[in-house]
Amino acid sequence: MSVSFPVYFVMSSLQAAGWPRKSSLFGPKGVAGEALGGAWTAMVQAAVGLGAGRPSLACQLLTQLFGHADWTSQSGDSFFEALDPATAISQRPDLAPWLLLVQPATPIFQVFIPWNRLLQLEADEIGPILWVVCGKGLTYGLLHPDHAKSALDNERRGFVAVGPEWIRAGLQIPSAPPWPDNDAYFAWLEQIVRAYETVVEPLPPAYPELLRASVVQARLALG
Repeated sequence: MSVSFPVYFVMSSLQAAGWPRKSSLFGPKGVAGEALGGAWTAMVQAAVGLGAGRPSLACQLLTQLFGHADWTSQSGDSFFEALDPATAISQRPDLAPWLLLVQPATPIFQVFIPWNRLLQLEADEIGPILWVVCGKGLTYGLLHPDHAKSALDNERRGFVAVGPEWIRAGLQIPSAPPWPDNDAYFAWLEQIVRAYETVVEPLPPAYPELLRASVVQARLALG
């Protein structure tokens, strides 16, 4: 894997927001932890959205992230069962799914991260955490599209309140959502994935075992 999609999403978001910056006059360039947390959270939300709105792409992304999975000892259904974060998410109805999923990475967001470290994100110890939370987001959207879409609706309704907080963290985002509904959001996410494929590399075909999973069969049958 050269640069995975979640790393591309996070790094592109940070660069669009004007990072890296210096922590002091003579300090190294890097990213404030809060800004990294905002980009990371946006990435996991995107993963949930792709799972809910673009199941085929979600399976391709899971194939990229978990390319070393042993499909001789597990089925697609067992893979999704192991990765599904629905139980933990249901225990925290006060949090959006993506906010809960990024909690294991919270300590990372409390310090200034050197840019050189982020450039090596695929090999850094942070990388596997990023892949897992992205995978969980994709899986949650795939397996629970109605709950995921409801959470996205709630996020959009509350964006006016949440947006300023992300802006203060360093992300250059609008104070109102640029997409009017979930369908528009899903279309935007697909454009991000296609941009990744153009700039970095095409996503691999989805593993047949994932496509044979009962939940994916049901999603694809619905179109």
